[in-house]
Amino acid sequence: MTPGQEPPARSVPRWPPGAVPRSLVRRGLLVGMGTLLLVGGTGCPGDKACEVDADCGSEICARSQECLPPSQVRRVQVRWTIRGAAATAATCEPVDPLTIQFMATPEDSLKYEPLACSAGLFTIDKMPSRMITVDISGPLVGGRTGIPTDGQVELDLR
Repeated sequence: MTPGQEPPARSVPRWPPGAVPRSLVRRGLLVGMGTLLLVGGTGCPGDKACEVDADCGSEICARSQECLPPSQVRRVQVRWTIRGAAATAATCEPVDPLTIQFMATPEDSLKYEPLACSAGLFTIDKMPSRMITVDISGPLVGGRTGIPTDGQVELDLR
């Protein structure tokens, strides 16, 4: 690559089906307009974002694209209802699409959108354990709650 030349874009097809990550904001790692921009260290070898576990040696490549010890990664499953009713095509029509955001702090978060409301479920297999809050929002509804240690979240969107 010559000076001033943009690096080739890479596809990372590891995101849960039905969700497109719009931003990964943590310690200088930003995603926007489909291009991964690395402006700070991530904890991976050579300060590069990881793509697969093999990039991390004895650690795990979390969905935040950082290498973390296994003790700092967990599975998180979020289920939601709409004003007490199951998430179906009918109950979701006025509130689609949804956005889901996992947060440690407002500056350290993972956000996925658009999220199909009628699925009623969103699962991430390798979430950094420091993410302790989940927020789901859409037109006319929203909800936020803590993520319990077992990673099983139930949220009624109001």
